[in-house]
Amino acid sequence: PLRAADQPLLGKLVLVKNGEGKVYWPSLGIDRIRTWDPRQGYQMYLMTADVLTYPAGSLMGGRVDILRAPESPAHFDVCASVTGSNATVGIPSGTPKLGGLPPGVSLEAGDELAVFSPSAGMCVGSLVWNGPSDAQALTVWGDNQVTQELDGMQEGEEMVWRVWDTSLGMEYEVTVTYQQGEYYHGNGIY
Repeated sequence: PLRAADQPLLGKLVLVKNGEGKVYWPSLGIDRIRTWDPRQGYQMYLMTADVLTYPAGSLMGGRVDILRAPESPAHFDVCASVTGSNATVGIPSGTPKLGGLPPGVSLEAGDELAVFSPSAGMCVGSLVWNGPSDAQALTVWGDNQVTQELDGMQEGEEMVWRVWDTSLGMEYEVTVTYQQGEYYHGNGIY
């Protein structure tokens, strides 16, 4: 989503996310932010410190986006969202290695992945898996510290993963391996 004039910044960019949990993760080829709006806030993770300055009186945008909009989960359709705290899990292209699936059962395009909070007893993030050719990002929502209710992951809590096999109509609890980190932390990147 950044222009060619911002190439020095692009070389330092790891990940950008907005308040809705949408992600731009260039190393994985993920762009769900699509168009940037200078009136909105973004969190940028850079390899080294830098400053992004919007040109006066302009809006960054107008890019042609060739990515399709993500499909919405049908089984894991009631999940926490926009609590003000979230983490991002990158799922690189290829088929994720999931422990706990029965013999002969594998992840197929159209199946759903979800993260659950054991303490809140609820889904805190989900997506429809596009298949091995697409990298994807799953936003895991944390607890909103302003509300009395527990409505997301708590700091340091284990993320519990489930798969919905659409062809079999079965839900399975699975295990995943992260490249870094293992427990939920607000603004975490996994």
